[in-house]
Amino acid sequence: MAKKKNYDLLDHRRQEFEVDYEDFLRSVEMLQNKLQKFMETCVEKQSSTWKGLLVLKRFEDMPQLQLELEEKWFKCLISYGRDLENIRKQYQKHKDNPPCAA
Repeated sequence: MAKKKNYDLLDHRRQEFEVDYEDFLRSVEMLQNKLQKFMETCVEKQSSTWKGLLVLKRFEDMPQLQLELEEKWFKCLISYGRDLENIRKQYQKHKDNPPCAA
């Protein structure tokens, strides 16, 4: 929660700003950790690789958050590779006698 406070920056004996600034930094770090966990959960629990990639794309434009996206991209691409392999196997299995859609 943002609060507007007036500080006497020239009075070096008062530590209000330093205390408030440290509280602010802790709050930002907590928020970033929660966002990291939320993003990890979203990517790992997606029903499809495509949805996981869409989640990562949303966070990609926020580099200041330092969310360690490279590892998540790698996991999504590995999942994508598995999806492609499953599609290839299905194709090979049914290419000569494809199932009919009802």
